[in-house]
Amino acid sequence: MKRVGGLFDRVASFEGLLAAYGRAAKGKRDRPGVAAFFRAREEELCRLRRELLDGTWRPGGLRSFTIFDPKEREISVPPFRDRVVHHAVIGVLSPVFEARFDRDSYGCRKDLGIDAALARALAFVRRFPFCLKTDVAKFFPSVDHRVLAAQLRRVLKDRRLLELLDRVVAAHRPGLPIGSLTSQWLANFILTPLDRFLRARPEARGQIRYMDDVLVFGDRRAGLKVVLAAVRGFLAEKLHLSLKDRVTAIHATKTGVPFLGFRVKPGGIEVRRPGFRRFGEGVRRAEWFFRTGRLTAEKLRESVTSRLAHLGRARSLAILRAHFARSPPMEW
Repeated sequence: MKRVGGLFDRVASFEGLLAAYGRAAKGKRDRPGVAAFFRAREEELCRLRRELLDGTWRPGGLRSFTIFDPKEREISVPPFRDRVVHHAVIGVLSPVFEARFDRDSYGCRKDLGIDAALARALAFVRRFPFCLKTDVAKFFPSVDHRVLAAQLRRVLKDRRLLELLDRVVAAHRPGLPIGSLTSQWLANFILTPLDRFLRARPEARGQIRYMDDVLVFGDRRAGLKVVLAAVRGFLAEKLHLSLKDRVTAIHATKTGVPFLGFRVKPGGIEVRRPGFRRFGEGVRRAEWFFRTGRLTAEKLRESVTSRLAHLGRARSLAILRAHFARSPPMEW
């Protein structure tokens, strides 16, 4: 596939930046930084356009905080004007990336989110007797900027866009920040060589990758052991990444495969105990925020509804009834 050029002018166009502003501001117009940008949006967008065209645009400082759901992660959020640039870049780059993504790569893709990944996993679990489950250790912090830059240059030939991407990536070290739109797409992109590598392995009869969470299906346990060794070598040599040993295992699919917080079995998708525990903790935390005035009734309802929808992907009705029998929902 040929390298793509002529994209930077679309990123830096006023129309592209205006559309990017709309996407970045969606659902966030009441936040101070977004509201301030909105009050002078034409002036701000013209200034962004000038900075992009003359090469003087530089990323602002990231605002970082830590979350513990489901595990400890540092989230780094760029300032709003940077998010406008990120949306402008991805708005132009996403078709280029989509053309190169594997058909069984999920996450940050339209109609290829958690639901599609679980449905595909269920189909493979019913078809093959064994599954290799693994993911990349400390994936976002471990992304090598030089490896990413080299991969981007094999796809893009637009010098100004490559320089802009270099500045976006260099704003956070090491790796990529969790919490940035560009990080999600670039993280997905950097693992596309792994997808192609697995496609070439005869022992890998089926594969799914949701960001760095990887499932490989096969007919024989021994064959998947060969795949595992090959994947370790490929990641270390080509991408400077390693696997998380604690979760790497070959499962008999008849007993279920852990994936995206669920357990996928031939009979259907079940909620794993940690996922159900997080549901209860999340609901109680949202209710506490509501009681202390830190969350509106509407936001509380949205929070609980989204958590119910997440568990609704699995066979969870009985345990949901048990949870609310022990802890009845609040009157809103």
